[in-house]
Amino acid sequence: MKNSSTISVLFYGCYPMSLSAYSALAKAPEIDIIGLVTRKNGPLSADADLISPKHPVFELNSLKRKDLPPQLVNLEANLLVCCAYPLKIPELLRSKAQLAAINIHPSLLPRLRGADPLRRAILEGHQETGISVINLTDNYDEGDVWWQKSAPIYPEDNLLSLHGRLSQEISNNITSVISNIAQNKLAPVSQNEEKVTYASSITEQERVVTFSRTTQELDRIVRANHGWRPAHTIINDRKANLFHISYQANTQSQTARVKVRDSEIDYIDQYGWLRLGYSYCTE
Repeated sequence: MKNSSTISVLFYGCYPMSLSAYSALAKAPEIDIIGLVTRKNGPLSADADLISPKHPVFELNSLKRKDLPPQLVNLEANLLVCCAYPLKIPELLRSKAQLAAINIHPSLLPRLRGADPLRRAILEGHQETGISVINLTDNYDEGDVWWQKSAPIYPEDNLLSLHGRLSQEISNNITSVISNIAQNKLAPVSQNEEKVTYASSITEQERVVTFSRTTQELDRIVRANHGWRPAHTIINDRKANLFHISYQANTQSQTARVKVRDSEIDYIDQYGWLRLGYSYCTE
């Protein structure tokens, strides 16, 4: 512990969004990160020593009882904080948190429980999403909510821009949220089960673009996959990755038509005018 007034935190994270939370907490004078649990060769594993080198790092690909190191099993903290971590944390480890074991989830729960809330929000045409801090339970994303903050989804947003904006919200707010939990200034609230929706992982088929779909649907598909594994189609009998250039809604066109040029595609239908860029895959 840094001193008697600090809040000890055991952090679980793996994917890039977790770095925003970890970095903010590691730099906060009132927070003492006493351990990091991550995946072997994950992005957080590579950066952790640069931010907070004085705590143990547990690189684990399983949280089954037989795979847990004794040092982790015996490690207690005021709070367990989880962000963008793919494994279910068992009660044995959650119980080591003296105040709360919490998860940072990138949606306004109970909307979009599950593994892919950012892509699903764009695919489904949501105009708003946000961050939820909830209790960890035996089931993913079902815990009581400590804190939430909404964030807009703009018409031009893609996966990268939305991920970046929500990561910044986490960085800006997570330290104060944890401090308020530790000081009993927040109280968790149950989720409304009647409003639950789910965000299952994007499938390979959902990345395939065919021009039998509307411009509105294709606009969302391409933006939702930008910066990850891109959406793709077949052009001149070759697979081509797609990226978004522009979309103009409400063109009043009654006839759908597609025009393919070097490096660009224009697609017009009754819903809008979509311009995409493409590059042929080398695979």
